Amino acid sequence: MSGDAASRQVWADELAKQGRHAEAIEVYRSALTGLYEFDPKLMLGLAGAQFAGGEPAAARATLELLIEKNPAFMSPDGHLLYARAVEARGDKAKALEEIARNEGKLSDPVVVKACLAAFNEKGYEFD
Repeated sequence: MSGDAASRQVWADELAKQGRHAEAIEVYRSALTGLYEFDPKLMLGLAGAQFAGGEPAAARATLELLIEKNPAFMSPDGHLLYARAVEARGDKAKALEEIARNEGKLSDPVVVKACLAAFNEKGYEFD
């Protein structure tokens, strides 16, 4: 596989948009080497492709490694993906905790309160 990390990311992002998740995962992994081994944007893309490809446990592991290696990286999409991956593995309480923890930091407090109320009071489920 040729190309620099940035061009591989563009390629992988496009594959993921097309629903070609297995191919996207392969391209993201090929880009996560050398100086880019723990690049947060590449790791987030990989986790998204893993989740969309039906691998929530792999997505969660990728996101946990992203958090460990890039503690200053903040992404609303990343935290929501983490909550979805946690919930997909059966831990709804931890997923809601993740959403609540980012209230006012990454997520609008009004939206977080409405989301938590929908799940806790109205019985909504993750999709």
